Amino acid sequence: MMQMLALRRFYTDLMKVVLIGVSPAGAEPVPTPVDPVEQTVLAYQRELAIPDGERHGPQRNQWRQEWRDRLVRAVDEFPTSPHATAALAKAIGLSNSIPDYERSRVLVERLLTLRQDDGWQERWNTELGSILMLSYRAVPAPEVRGRAIACFRLANQASDRLIASALKRTNGNRASLAVRERYRHQVLNYAWIGALSTHDPAAAADAFLASRNALLAGQVPLEGALKDYDAEYLLKSEMVASLASGQGSRAESLLVDLVPLARRHPMSYYARLYAERRFGSTDLVNHHRFLADWIDQHPLAEGEMYLLWDAAAVALKLNDGAAAAWYLERLLSDHREEMRQRDALLANASSGMESSVLLLLLEAYRAQRRPLDHERISRQFVASFPNHPLAKSMSITLDQQTPRQDLQKSAPKNIRPK
Repeated sequence: MMQMLALRRFYTDLMKVVLIGVSPAGAEPVPTPVDPVEQTVLAYQRELAIPDGERHGPQRNQWRQEWRDRLVRAVDEFPTSPHATAALAKAIGLSNSIPDYERSRVLVERLLTLRQDDGWQERWNTELGSILMLSYRAVPAPEVRGRAIACFRLANQASDRLIASALKRTNGNRASLAVRERYRHQVLNYAWIGALSTHDPAAAADAFLASRNALLAGQVPLEGALKDYDAEYLLKSEMVASLASGQGSRAESLLVDLVPLARRHPMSYYARLYAERRFGSTDLVNHHRFLADWIDQHPLAEGEMYLLWDAAAVALKLNDGAAAAWYLERLLSDHREEMRQRDALLANASSGMESSVLLLLLEAYRAQRRPLDHERISRQFVASFPNHPLAKSMSITLDQQTPRQDLQKSAPKNIRPK
């Protein structure tokens, strides 16, 4: 019996050693293997947990640099540690926050050499492209921009292969988490390619289109980093790039698609943007025709007063005083209160939109040779904006004129521009 009990205790102690590293009674403790890289990562995380630690102080960049270098040294000394990737990833984050993009680039390139599978290449080529993009924004250099675009393209190629594989496994289920995550990467990467490709607007337009297609194909939720890259933003960016590359018809089609999605800006903002970028001052006739048609098709739309303002300015450049007067009178009759609310936010309301509209209307009446209307608006201007630099000279001129009894009567209606 005693032998059986002793044997049972022996096997119990042995299992403790094997399973949990506990030494039998009286034996030396079994040393637990120490991974220096893991210990460094844990020490860094403990520092992060201190609410008022050095990372919040004036020397925070020095703190970041010291911890980045400690993490990298640990990996250099023990490169086979299973915690090496986590340590380098944290070091890259610290380097970005300093910022030291050159060191970040070196560390990411080091990670890229460790594995060749698509998931790894997608992740770290995206990271490298992001770092190069930030570096390019800080110090624009064409070769850095080119490398960033190339990295995003490599990441997207890896995403394509991952999407194809995931669709095969899930019988074409694009709603699966694995597929959506890949499309999320592509939405961002293509959008960043577009933003970097200002030197090649046609390529930029195609990149924004590819981003929009990825957003649609993956039905990707607009959350996190993706919340600023919705269809409205991508359509607007593609439209602007199309206009810059001379693809007017494509841009016009994009404007039509953009109008029902207008949330960030009123639809009139996009119409003005399109008209200015496509026609500007080089094609005033079509510029005016587009604005007139838009105003007619979208009456009293939000932001209409800015379209009326633009249309009046273009009409005056065309020496079409009648058309300009029609737009400006419409501004005063339909949007005067809106203009006053806008001007109230200015330090000097005399330099605001209402005063500018009245001055343009004077110019339009002068071009049409309508002295009665010119005098009527002049008196209105002096009464409303006595502190305007032009008010004094205008007042002197009016005082020299005999007041007309018919100035209060309704002015002749202008015919709507065609």
